[in-house]
Amino acid sequence: MLDTAADALPLRGRSQLLTFTGQLLLEGPTPMLMAMVSPEERLRQAFPFAATSVDEEAAVFHQLFSYDVHPYASVMMDDEGRVGGRVSAAIHHFYQKAGYAPDLRSEPADHLGHALGFLGYLDGEEADAADDDVLSGDIQAARTVFVDQIMRWWWPPLMVALQRTGREPYASMTTWLTALFTEMADGFSAPMATDTPPFPSAPHPLEDPSAGLRDIAAHLLVPVYTGVVLTRQDIRRLAHQFEAPSGFGTTTDQLENLLRSAFRFDTGDALLSALHQWLDEAEREYVELGSHSRFGAPAAFWQERVHGTRAMLATITSALERLVDTD
Repeated sequence: MLDTAADALPLRGRSQLLTFTGQLLLEGPTPMLMAMVSPEERLRQAFPFAATSVDEEAAVFHQLFSYDVHPYASVMMDDEGRVGGRVSAAIHHFYQKAGYAPDLRSEPADHLGHALGFLGYLDGEEADAADDDVLSGDIQAARTVFVDQIMRWWWPPLMVALQRTGREPYASMTTWLTALFTEMADGFSAPMATDTPPFPSAPHPLEDPSAGLRDIAAHLLVPVYTGVVLTRQDIRRLAHQFEAPSGFGTTTDQLENLLRSAFRFDTGDALLSALHQWLDEAEREYVELGSHSRFGAPAAFWQERVHGTRAMLATITSALERLVDTD
């Protein structure tokens, strides 16, 4: 297990680890990056790759981050759950103010890889300042604001989603990244500036009288509404469990098909029960995360959204049955 304590992971070492992790998440396990892991003990602890070849690791990475979990702040924080928009623009503004200029040609600014690269950049700048015996208050302030207003709010649902996939080394990566964020936050001399969630309110999917099955499916796929990330892997697992075909197409298509199949073949109640279990598991993770200093308010927010989703599911059973019957 990687030790993230300051005495075990000094500032420059933390910078190198964050920079490498950001590059890995942006590029995938390329031959060059994989070759960097073997001779470096800290990287071997952080990334105990299980596959025997680079191609196998690349396949795991592609399946995870192209289809199952999308590691973007905008997906977690935006009311449409889509990449880009105001969230990505705000994060890019953080980078510009701090003098960080990542290559955004392949991924937008709010990708987790860029965020970790930014934190690695700040750590490196602070380490350089310390070597030169120069004050680094501005650098520390930039990191404080970024972690306070951005990272600690969108990390919880992404953390839970990655853990649920069980895909290594990315599932276990969440453990030491959470510890690392906590270690960084605990080192701040200034208090966190805000515990007010920077998120929109969560509407009920049937507020619109004309809403249909697809609207319910789309709602369940917006993390900031539900409190959790429902992945394609989750949908496939549920479809197999209840022998309810989910078909092909987009994630919304597949979830809509799953809901229709389940309620048409009398397994709808069992499906909703499984979704409640999924919410229970996420809530337990949020409770654990909330025990880490600085993550109390974000964890409480995501728990509240889970509670709202649980209550919403309890009210839509009859609506789902009606919508399937009239479909």
